[in-house]
Amino acid sequence: MPRDGSGIYTRPPGTNAVADTTIESTKYNANVADVEADLNAPRPIIAGGTGANNAVDAANNLGVVTGKGAQTFTEAEKAVARNNIAAAPFDALAYNGMQVNGSMEVSQEKGLASTGSNSYIMDVWQLYKGGSMVVAASQGTGVSNSFPYHLSVATTTAQPSLASGDGVLVQHSIEGWRTIRCAWSNADARPVTIAFWSLHSRTGVYSVTIRNVAFNRCYATTYTHNVSNGAQYNTITIPGDTTGTWDKSNGIGMNILFAIATGATNVAPSANAWLAGNYQAAPGQVNGVDSTANVFRIYGVVVLPGTQAPTAAQSPLIMRPYDQELVMCQRYYQEVGGAFAGRADSASSAQGIVGLSTPMRAPPTVSLTSTVKGTNGLLVPGVGVLNVTAVVGSHMTTDHVLINLTTTPVTAGNTVVGYGNYWCKADARL
Repeated sequence: MPRDGSGIYTRPPGTNAVADTTIESTKYNANVADVEADLNAPRPIIAGGTGANNAVDAANNLGVVTGKGAQTFTEAEKAVARNNIAAAPFDALAYNGMQVNGSMEVSQEKGLASTGSNSYIMDVWQLYKGGSMVVAASQGTGVSNSFPYHLSVATTTAQPSLASGDGVLVQHSIEGWRTIRCAWSNADARPVTIAFWSLHSRTGVYSVTIRNVAFNRCYATTYTHNVSNGAQYNTITIPGDTTGTWDKSNGIGMNILFAIATGATNVAPSANAWLAGNYQAAPGQVNGVDSTANVFRIYGVVVLPGTQAPTAAQSPLIMRPYDQELVMCQRYYQEVGGAFAGRADSASSAQGIVGLSTPMRAPPTVSLTSTVKGTNGLLVPGVGVLNVTAVVGSHMTTDHVLINLTTTPVTAGNTVVGYGNYWCKADARL
């Protein structure tokens, strides 16, 4: 053979010429035939060739993409190729992720105000806590030029030792219509990849857990935040769950939990495995509320079907713009008001139909906003401006509501005109 298994060419035995001796035809012809065979064979890569006699095989051997024919690459090879040319995989293009408000930009109800109770921090992001610790959770600013906003949970009263049921976590609920593409609870369940930035003051092991709405299936995994107050990009891939019950309509398709501190009762017995139970963290979870110096921060969250995520440099570019994110958030919560026409149906109440700016997940509940964001009232021709003290919705649909307003004094049959700047809220949150 002209070359060995490594592609190295060596002359056939007995072909070294010796001065003043006769060249033997057998050995000469064997050498020439050997060279001829080598020159007509595909030249190996080690010798500067492609190891192939056609364009497709040559491209495969060299690891390049060609338009000459079908090629086959492993998942690892595809990932390397995409990184080399800064190209996003198909599954990362699934309308920029299943999450809502992963950029942390939308905060219709709270603005920059903080909360310390079990409530929404900003649109679609909730705080849950149990224990003696006191925290202040809010939409924050000023940690990244690429991400103007982040979610912040600061410890204001520490709890160095947690009781078994104590803990603090941030929950993001994703609607079933958004997660149905993952086909969970089926044999062909697809993985999901969660990518996000962390900027915690407390270093150590933190947990991310996916849980179903029935609280009987969960998967807890970890990431390690390495540098105090240093921005860190994290990517986590979770295999699809082939069993369990996962909502595939307008309920909660999956809950994603970011643990800050977790008592022993809610720590899973093992990490990186689907479990039949209701756990909130993986083993090794740090106590992120053991000092008033602790601040937990995350931002730039994407939840993508599949196994790939953007690089750290690409992550700001995959976020949806604010105007689109706002519309998605308004499917769950919106503040409505402004001008509408109605009529008084008694001396202390009036009715009017208010259209919703975005069709909602389900018919919402309606109430007055906790903070008046402008003049809050009714204009009654011939009477003046009256304050509204309560709002109740009825005959609600996903795109409009009939609201009943408590106000005084009016006369039944009076025409009323609602005005003001977003003075009632429609809530269809998960």
